[in-house]
Order: sequence, then C-alpha cells, then structure tokens
Amino acid sequence: MPQLRDDINVALKSLEDRLLDVEIKFISMHTSPTEPASAYALDVQSYAVLSHAAFEEFAESLCLRMLEEIEDRWTIHRQFSHATLCLLHFDIDATSHSIDRWTDSTRYYYYIKDEIHTRKGKLSKYALQDNHGVGIKYLHSLFLPVGLDLPQDVNEKNSLEQLVKMRGFYAHAHTSSRPHAVTVASPQDAVTYVNDVLSYMNKMARKAITMSYYLW
Repeated sequence: MPQLRDDINVALKSLEDRLLDVEIKFISMHTSPTEPASAYALDVQSYAVLSHAAFEEFAESLCLRMLEEIEDRWTIHRQFSHATLCLLHFDIDATSHSIDRWTDSTRYYYYIKDEIHTRKGKLSKYALQDNHGVGIKYLHSLFLPVGLDLPQDVNEKNSLEQLVKMRGFYAHAHTSSRPHAVTVASPQDAVTYVNDVLSYMNKMARKAITMSYYLW
C-alpha cells in the first residue's frame, strides 16, 4: 500500500505541475477583464485541449496502477478487496468456463490469478487503445470495474463536462467541413474549470489510495 500511495502521489504531483506549466504559458498573461476575445481565443483553446489531455493521461494511469495493485495483491500475497471482486465480475462470459478447463489439480488461487490477469489485460487495452477523453461515461467504464465510485460534487462534474465540451469543440472545429463561429470561454472560466477537474481527480486519487486491499 505505501508504494501504491507513493506512485499515485507522484502521478498527481506531475499532473499539477503540468497544468501549472500550461496555465503559465497560455493564460497568465491575460489579466485584463476588458481584453477582447480575439486576444485570448487561441490561448484558451490551447489551454483547454492540453489540460484535457493531461487529465486523460492521469485517469488512465490511475486505472492501470490500480489494476497492477489488484493483480500483485493476489499473486504475491493472496489478498483481495472489493476492487478484486469488481474486476472479476467485469465482462464475465459464462460460456467461456468450459468443464474441459478444469482438472483434478486445479486450485482456486490459480483460477483467480488467471482471471485477474485476463481482465486486467482487457481493461488495460481498453484504457490505452483509443483517445477516449475524460467524460463521465468513460471514467465510469474505467473505474467501476476496479471498484472506484466517481466523486459526486456537482460543481466539479459541471466543470468536467464543460472542459470535455471545450476540448471536443476546439479539437475538431478547424477540421470541420462547415466553418462556424467558435465560442471561447474566458481565461478565468477556463482556469476555474481546470482547477475544479484537478480537485475531482485528486478525490479519485485519494479514493484509490485508501481502498482496502487487505481483507485477510
């Protein structure tokens, strides 16, 4: 558990540093409330897209680290938690459990070990194969299988939704075949959204650190 806590804290600190760097580069110079949107539009778009990318990378790495912990706790220490149970329940196909699979020497430790490894591989591949973003539905699909309920703060969830919308709009606006006006959030609103999402990710990290992997 100390190593899990240390790894997550390092990843969280890296996320915070990265967000600060992006804010300094693209937002810090926009301090005037009377500044026209044309003066900050491109910087806010860059800030939203890069911040979103940082959150996405953190969420995926947090999920992968939890998967490693689940597998190691069972394989090395034969310890399990509700996260283990959630993972074992994830995407179960009853038809795959053929009676030909079992022998007289089969032991439950190795069965659970193999099932954890298989599901870890499937969820890891899902987390890494595509650019999913950090929308609520995608975060649920990453973290429910490892037993982590997402935070429910209304303001933070709203900011997350706003950042996801900004990122999607800005990322695809210039590739659209139909030119249209881009509505740009103010620098101050953009920073508020990012700080709220950082708080949201911090709560996820704290939950991951404090989850019990010691049921015996």
